[in-house]
Amino acid sequence: MTEIGWSHLDADPQTIAAATRAFLAGLDGGVRRRAKVGPVLWYMLRDTATLASRDDGLGLRYTAETGRDAGPKPAWEVFAAAAQRAGSLPLPRALPDTRRPVVRVRARGKGGKVQVQVTCGPGRRACSGDVSLRSGARGHAAGNRRTAGKTLGSRAVRVRGGRATVTVNLSQRGRVALRRDGRLRVLVEVTVRDATGVPATATARATVRR
Repeated sequence: MTEIGWSHLDADPQTIAAATRAFLAGLDGGVRRRAKVGPVLWYMLRDTATLASRDDGLGLRYTAETGRDAGPKPAWEVFAAAAQRAGSLPLPRALPDTRRPVVRVRARGKGGKVQVQVTCGPGRRACSGDVSLRSGARGHAAGNRRTAGKTLGSRAVRVRGGRATVTVNLSQRGRVALRRDGRLRVLVEVTVRDATGVPATATARATVRR
């Protein structure tokens, strides 16, 4: 339940108070437990100063034309008494966020290594997975024919605080190709999962020089 409310422009304030009392008594009598009702909120604390429509009269307290509080409605005492009886109520568990995390990757190669920066978001401060260095597909300009489609290095990555930087060393195959050609263009692939297990991938390109 999100909120309840009853405008005094629709019914007599005493009628609203009596109906509110009966509704809250029903919750206390077992409806809350059976229907798994959590906290009950009244739509708004005070009326608006100008009562242009029924929604302007949904408050638990009146409001003068000057904007000042003009005192409680009968339902105010009913709702306040019920809140004091109930004390604190535990909030229900939040539903898991099943959206895919947005992963961004930046990579820079130097001295036979690739430095990879991984950012995980939005709202995700932690994710983990693997970083792989691959040569381009056969015939693709980013690869070398002898290493086309091969994995040239990998390591695990753990993002904490939304961002992490790791260094990936070239494999023996990658180091041989680098010594032979002087430079190696690689595809950096990052595959991670957030704390709830939702996966995401991202890629970047880097050139490694001796």
